[in-house]
Amino acid sequence: MRISRLRIVSEIDVESSVGGIGMNLFKLCIFLTAQCVAASAMAADLSTFQHYGGGQCLSSSHSNIMSLPEEEIVRVVEEYYDLASMELESSTVIYSRSPAFEWAGEAKIACETALGYFDGNHADTQSIQKCDCFTRRMTSYR
Repeated sequence: MRISRLRIVSEIDVESSVGGIGMNLFKLCIFLTAQCVAASAMAADLSTFQHYGGGQCLSSSHSNIMSLPEEEIVRVVEEYYDLASMELESSTVIYSRSPAFEWAGEAKIACETALGYFDGNHADTQSIQKCDCFTRRMTSYR
């Protein structure tokens, strides 16, 4: 009778210690999964960058591009458009961990909009200033 009692006690101890390891492993898996989800959510959150305002350049009003002659503005905007287009196709920008790709996309759209207004013989101040600001942001992350 005594031997069977010892076997029962030792089997219970083994089962509880294995169950404890299993539970700890389960908790560890849950913790790591939560960390991965949180890390990927933060990686996609560009609002954590100082000057990114979701397609709005917070300092575009400080651009002095509008003080240039109109022919010069058109030349600069075309140059910025070409630069943003090249950056969007560059593998170093595409696979970068910086927001350079986002700024290149914003710059290309703003510059293309400004060029569209120029085609209609109108200089749109807002799109020109955004083109200038977004391009400066894009180049600051090189």
